[in-house]
Amino acid sequence: SFLRLHTLDIVPFNFLSILEILILVEFTTALTIWSTALLADPEFSPNWAFKDIGTPSWSRLTTSGWLFTQLAIAVLNFDIKTLFLLLINLLSFGQEPKRSEGSEAVINAINKNTKGITFITGDTGINSELNEIGTTFFKNKYIILSNKKRRHYETTLNEKTNTYNNNLYCVDVDKDGNLSFPLLFSKDLDSKNDEGSLTFSSDQKTIFFTQENPEKANQYELYSAQLDTTTNRPFWGNIKKIDLLPENYSVETPSISNDGTKLYFASNIPGGYWGYDLYVAEIKPDGTLGEYRNLGKNVNTKEDEKYPNVTPDNKHLYFSSKGHLNVGEYDVFRSSIVGNDYLEALNLGNTLNSRRDDLAFVLVDNNKGYVSSDKSNAGNFDILKFEIKQLENQFETGHFIEGSLLGI
Repeated sequence: SFLRLHTLDIVPFNFLSILEILILVEFTTALTIWSTALLADPEFSPNWAFKDIGTPSWSRLTTSGWLFTQLAIAVLNFDIKTLFLLLINLLSFGQEPKRSEGSEAVINAINKNTKGITFITGDTGINSELNEIGTTFFKNKYIILSNKKRRHYETTLNEKTNTYNNNLYCVDVDKDGNLSFPLLFSKDLDSKNDEGSLTFSSDQKTIFFTQENPEKANQYELYSAQLDTTTNRPFWGNIKKIDLLPENYSVETPSISNDGTKLYFASNIPGGYWGYDLYVAEIKPDGTLGEYRNLGKNVNTKEDEKYPNVTPDNKHLYFSSKGHLNVGEYDVFRSSIVGNDYLEALNLGNTLNSRRDDLAFVLVDNNKGYVSSDKSNAGNFDILKFEIKQLENQFETGHFIEGSLLGI
């Protein structure tokens, strides 16, 4: 009756009848939680609920309960666009891929698929007791995110999360792949907020980067800038905020394809498969972005997907996911690209992936690269270098061809 009272003028009666049956248990759970919140805090509002209990990780709601909570919030706010996206999400909910839990059986299945492929990982020399995450290359420097105070550069405290904000640093790379001598990447782009990931056009004159919204914890916004080389000191100018998505949704881990025509990114906008999904938007000749589209069910799951990275020949997409056939937390996967389609994602195996988070996979050449991992279970990431051995075997699925894991 609560749902009917607030949606009679928005949702057709027949759909309401079906919806009432579907959400009897889950919506009741959501309302119970809301009632508790109202008693505890008279200033409680739907917007507050959206931020604090409208997340898939909130333990007292099942995944479907999370959807119905957001659906009710959209109705109460009379947010028609969000409501429409959530209804699409509802219709696709029953087709969500089921996440594997990293059991021995799963690991055995992954090992069977990755037979003959071994990742040899090692420390890069740049890691500290705090956070280091790799991003991409600019010129001959590797760009990293770190919240450790380095040299005289300021490190600010994020009062919402009670952690130090990440800054962007460029580091030297030696012949063995070791990293050293971190310097602030750009004063032009530096902010007092948490810096997110970034990506460059192939000519390295355009950058897309992300920064946390100072008013909303863990919500990142997308920006672009142009490299101005007309002065003695080149600088990043023409900085613009890009309103690619509606407000209240995050744009994260952007990555430009090598031909400069596509921008891949992660977002939690409703209408996908759940949580954070991967999307792609066309980069028009004038540098503006076209409509974005979801990469589909072979890539996205009801869990989170982030850190897309496409090979230079545009034949393979590497990304991190908490879903699919999974060792645990974020694992690194590869999906082959055929036209506009993305084939079934393949886990890169437990010589690379651990039961903790493994992400920000980037290739340097045919058998070397970097990955960021929390293998130590310390709550902070380290940047590891890797080398791929035993490439003579192919995946039994036939997706890995000519004995090359990298496809380039």
